[in-house]
Amino acid sequence: MLNNLTETQSALLEQSTSKETLNFTESKQTFNKGLTHITDACFNFFEHITRNIKSHETYANLYEHKENSFLHIKNEILKNNENVQLFLNLFPCRVIKTMGNDLHLVYNEIVNRFLKVSFSKFRRDFLKHLKVEKSKCLRQKILQTQKKQDIITLNDIQNDKSSGRIVTHLKLKTGFLQNED
Repeated sequence: MLNNLTETQSALLEQSTSKETLNFTESKQTFNKGLTHITDACFNFFEHITRNIKSHETYANLYEHKENSFLHIKNEILKNNENVQLFLNLFPCRVIKTMGNDLHLVYNEIVNRFLKVSFSKFRRDFLKHLKVEKSKCLRQKILQTQKKQDIITLNDIQNDKSSGRIVTHLKLKTGFLQNED
């Protein structure tokens, strides 16, 4: 069954429409030659699934479905008949007849694993985005607080209960020194 999804590099060099992907695969090969060359149809299937997943991996979906986001996306991908049909087209009719329902189980497992990888990256990017947003908000709050602290009114001086009104004196002194820079 898996032989229908892979092809040798020499065969793909002759018939592939995406020869640049072969060079990329070769450049990423290690000493063990662990990467496998896939057929154009298999490449197109994964490219289609990737586009489909990315269309559902949005911040809006994440906010709407919260902790169920992964399951929501998975269900959307699995119930898409075009995805199933593209997967089944990877195999000859005899394999589809022989495998029957097992082929759908393989499809579900492939989508599940592929989505786990994609969703974990999406989640990491989202958490990084949140961290940046929180940092930006914190900086704005600090700047606003500093601006409020920079203004010393007569009421502040009159309400200063420290001996010799030293607190307001030091605030004024700090303000003058900062303005000299």
